[in-house]
Amino acid sequence: MHFDGDNTHLRLPKCTRNMVSSASQPNDTSNQAGPIVRISPHELHINDPEYYEVLYSRDSPRNKYAYFTTQFGVSRSTISTVDHYHHRMLRSNMNPYFSLTRVRKQEPLIQGLVNKLIDRISAYKNTGTPINLQDAFTCFTTDVVSDYTMGAGFHYLDEPDFIPEWSATMAGSPKNGVYMKAFPWLGVVLAATPRWLLSRAYPGMNLVFQFQARCNKIVRAIMNEQSAPDYEEAKSRFSQPTFFHDVLNSNLPAEDKDPERLAQEVQVVIGAGTETVAKMLTWTMYYLLEKPEKIQKLREELNRLDPTKTATLLEFEQMPYLTSVMLEGLRLSYGASSRLQRIAPDRNLQFQEWSIPAGVCSDTIYDIVIDNTRHPSA
Repeated sequence: MHFDGDNTHLRLPKCTRNMVSSASQPNDTSNQAGPIVRISPHELHINDPEYYEVLYSRDSPRNKYAYFTTQFGVSRSTISTVDHYHHRMLRSNMNPYFSLTRVRKQEPLIQGLVNKLIDRISAYKNTGTPINLQDAFTCFTTDVVSDYTMGAGFHYLDEPDFIPEWSATMAGSPKNGVYMKAFPWLGVVLAATPRWLLSRAYPGMNLVFQFQARCNKIVRAIMNEQSAPDYEEAKSRFSQPTFFHDVLNSNLPAEDKDPERLAQEVQVVIGAGTETVAKMLTWTMYYLLEKPEKIQKLREELNRLDPTKTATLLEFEQMPYLTSVMLEGLRLSYGASSRLQRIAPDRNLQFQEWSIPAGVCSDTIYDIVIDNTRHPSA
């Protein structure tokens, strides 16, 4: 069987009805129609966890869907880069910085922020005052990612109330992306609207503007520092080279090293590493507290550690139950629950008896993580 797009305009009304139906009943469409469904004139949705490795291949080129990338408002960043080879070039300069080896070197930094988080949460003990863990974890992850990538933490953990507006803003950004995709001109309108007016209409926007300004300032400071005559001599005094020191020293073209693109990149890195991890920690904590037998089992494993020493990442990695809790927390927190489209630009794809011409296919992480063939208890 062969899918083509020759008469997609005739199927548009039916596609629209299918999309509305699948939005209200996420798994109903694929359950009734089979594992592959045309959900728009340009997109096929495949609900088969075994096909994941084909669709998101590591070996064959896969472009992103330009319609999907317009929602982020950072058109020059890696996350918005449509072309497979351009994305690979940009990402290759980031990969070493996020390697396990590099993370281990920054263990003292992360441990210090963990200790601060513990102290802040402990202060609520016996006070009768509730604590919003989503807010606390969002401040924690923001401080970790900002300090790790830029060498200048935001110190949000020092804020008495854990800045609930920041957590709400980070969680709400993906929701706004739905409208930005459908109406890309909204980005132009928002950019032309005075910031004071946006901040008054949406209080969280003031935090976004402060965040963007801080990223721009740090990036320009690093670039000025690196272009100084005595940079090579001063480099030895850096406590930790930042993500941008690596990028600026790379073989990337000059246009990929300008301040605007790098500022967009750091906004993406901090944004992606903040809300996702905070949500995973929050949901994991909820499930543990909801099931006392699970948290008791976890405590029994952790109690085997030497209480007179600070445990290392390596020691934690060797704990099977803690590892299982972490992986289950990652599964249940979903990450991106929307469709993540990929385009095979130069070849047809084969799915069972269907031949799919070069174009847009998608899968949904939500479908994979709740698939009961892989996760019987899902």
